[in-house]
Parts: sequence; structure tokens; C-alpha cells
Amino acid sequence: MRLGVDYGSRRIGIAIADELGARPLEVIDKTKRDPIARIAELVRDYEVKTVFVGLPFRLSGRRGPEVDRAQAFVDALAVAIPGTPIETRDEALTTYEAQRRMIDAGLSPSERKAKVDAWAAAVMLEEALAAGLDARR
Repeated sequence: MRLGVDYGSRRIGIAIADELGARPLEVIDKTKRDPIARIAELVRDYEVKTVFVGLPFRLSGRRGPEVDRAQAFVDALAVAIPGTPIETRDEALTTYEAQRRMIDAGLSPSERKAKVDAWAAAVMLEEALAAGLDARR
């Protein structure tokens, strides 16, 4: 199993991938739950081999403060899940693609708002695996 993480300032989208592909799993509201603890729990429960975390680079490819916050999150997560590799990748346009897929799937606007982060995590995870970034399959 592989885990995808779409890091955001308020919410963190989580996706899981197995031999059938990537799928949205859940959205963690950072004001209601410790995301590091929850992700560590998911890594244990799903026996995750690799965690992929999207870094929110600007469309120009430049780093902004969001990338620094996401990298600090990755560093803290690494302490919580020692022995589980964490890969980072640019998550540019994953939210746009997630929105498109949710519209195609017929989700209502309120469902899309509630689930977009998990769907974006699934898009990012799918792209990472398709690019062959996971050498630990």
C-alpha cells in the first residue's frame, strides 16, 4: 500500500493506493485532529510502504511559504513514521484535476468541497506511481 498526502493550511487530503490503483480515503481537518498522529495510524493500519506528500509549488515552479510549511510537516511526519520512506513531489494542478474528476463523477458542489483534498491526494499519488517514483513496490 502507498499513501498520498495533499497538505493544506486547514485540511489534509489522504489517498491510498493498492494494486487496483489510487483512491481518495479521507480528509483530516487540522483544527479537529492531529494530522501527524492520524497519518501514523493509517501507515500502521494499512501497512504502508511509502508515503507521498505533495508540495504546493507555484505554477511558475517557484517555492513559496506554503512549500516551506509543507516541508516542515514532512520533517515532522518522518519522525512519527521512522522506517517508512517519504517521497515529495510537486502537486501543481492536482486540485484542478480532482475537481474535474468529481464533476465527471456527478458529485454535488457540497460533496466536492468536502472531498476535494482527498481526491487531489489521489491524483498526486496516481501521478507519482505512474511516473515510477516508487522504487519500493
